[in-house]
Amino acid sequence: RFLNGVLNSYDNPTPSSPSSPSSFSEKSIFPSDSSPFDFTFDKTKDQWAHWMDGQKGLSIDPDLSQEFHQVIAPTLETIRTSFLLELLLSNGKNVLLAGPTGTGKTAVIKEVLLNKMNRSVYSPLFISFSHQTTANQTQVNIDSKLYKRGSHDTYGPPTGKKMIVFVDDMNMPAVEQYGAQPPIELLRQCVDQGGWH
Repeated sequence: RFLNGVLNSYDNPTPSSPSSPSSFSEKSIFPSDSSPFDFTFDKTKDQWAHWMDGQKGLSIDPDLSQEFHQVIAPTLETIRTSFLLELLLSNGKNVLLAGPTGTGKTAVIKEVLLNKMNRSVYSPLFISFSHQTTANQTQVNIDSKLYKRGSHDTYGPPTGKKMIVFVDDMNMPAVEQYGAQPPIELLRQCVDQGGWH
């Protein structure tokens, strides 16, 4: 009901009576018997569509040398997560994907970065943290994939590209005596300040 109320008042911010016309068509009203997370809004049809609508089934070519762990089944969760991840990354937003172990987070992220993002625009970098990972190792891993820009001491991805750094198992580095995790602090600095000196 809340979402329907928001949709009905979207174009008309003043309170309206129940008899006033809706700014959306009847078919665009969110299905009340379902979760909002099961649907996406199809602007072309002006209605809600289930994430699974129009999705092809899983087909595996036995002749391909595709490993079992590389196969991603199109489920509600993988489709929804892939869509949101691609949308956020292509708009320059930082993304933190959290969840229980073994739910396919890494596989979905790698699928998006390697197969859905435009490789002529985005350059992915994959880093895995462990208990022994240090801030220095993290900086070296990232710096080693950057190129010098011009005559200044400025480094970045190849010209015309944006780098997406994927950090797997971000919670793994050891906690120091003061409660911090230096590799994560370095990542925080990079996000907050756009890099380091």
